Amino acid sequence: MKKKLISGFLAVVMVTGAFLSGCSTAPKRDPEEGVKKAVLDSLKREPVDFSELLEKGIKETEDMCDFTLTFPEELKSPYLDFLAEAYSEVEFQVTSIDEKDGSYTARVSYEPIDLEASLEEVNAAYVEAMSDTDLTQSVSALLEEDKKALKDHIINLDGRVLDFTVVEKDGSYNVSEEEIKKALSRAVDGYMKPYEDVCSVLDLRDFFQAYLDASLKGEFTQFMKHSGKTQEEAQAWYESGGAFDPPDDLSQPYRERCSAAVKNIVKQCSYSVGIPKQNGIMDFTVEVVITPNNSLTAAWNEFQNGTYYDIDSASAAFVGILEKYAAAPAFGEETIFKAEVNASSFTSVDESSDVYRLVNAICPVPD
Repeated sequence: MKKKLISGFLAVVMVTGAFLSGCSTAPKRDPEEGVKKAVLDSLKREPVDFSELLEKGIKETEDMCDFTLTFPEELKSPYLDFLAEAYSEVEFQVTSIDEKDGSYTARVSYEPIDLEASLEEVNAAYVEAMSDTDLTQSVSALLEEDKKALKDHIINLDGRVLDFTVVEKDGSYNVSEEEIKKALSRAVDGYMKPYEDVCSVLDLRDFFQAYLDASLKGEFTQFMKHSGKTQEEAQAWYESGGAFDPPDDLSQPYRERCSAAVKNIVKQCSYSVGIPKQNGIMDFTVEVVITPNNSLTAAWNEFQNGTYYDIDSASAAFVGILEKYAAAPAFGEETIFKAEVNASSFTSVDESSDVYRLVNAICPVPD
């Protein structure tokens, strides 16, 4: 009986040994497959992973384009989505893997996307038809159009290669984060172009609106940003030219009241600057919706119909009429004025310019 038990035990040991021996001879996992998978998995990115790249692009755009409008905080989320979507269209291929001293070098080939060239026609058509003056809304809408366009049409740059250092630790393969960032920054070229295309037009519109606000209403905040003038310089510019000076023969006690009344009339002018349409490198057509403020003309006509016996009574009557229209302006019918403007010189106004005629259409002055 004892022999049988021993024999049975030996048999079990032999079978188990054979089984274990078979497991030990199973082929090991191919390290190159692990390295390749680690590299390609590391190149799969979420929108948040492009935050650093976007901040870099914003800074470069600010330095290069000199926009007064700034990149809106609320635009960052849709822009990160756009970057991730564009990046997902890039194909990465591991072409070789070399091992040395316990680490691996994986060479990856890819063709970056030229976003400026790929989206040139889409962006141009969008800007030409653009109607929303809100920077965030306009750029966000364009990014949606661009994402759709990339599904059908992509222009790639010449192929490039990147080497990734991969280190095995505790059975897993780790890819250098710095090399991943390098891949992200090089895979999509011209990624700020949608923003720049929209902002260049809306920045000009903002400048033109600010110029009119400063000229007519004495509102300088945005004009100072565009022009670089200080508050004191902007105020002096506003007062220059004699637009608010009282008539030479107006009696002294009424002169200050006259200037104040004229300013109050002009400050109530109504106009809205549309989106500039480009005609040349620096030339644009701008449609301005205006409701003419006819108060100065109406005041002068009313004064002309009166009878006055001396300069003091005439001065008192004239100022009184101006103050009446300052309290209740006389407006005409809404209309559209098309102005041809040059982006670099429209603030240098002369009587032959459309900008001069526009200002006089907004607030007609009696002959």
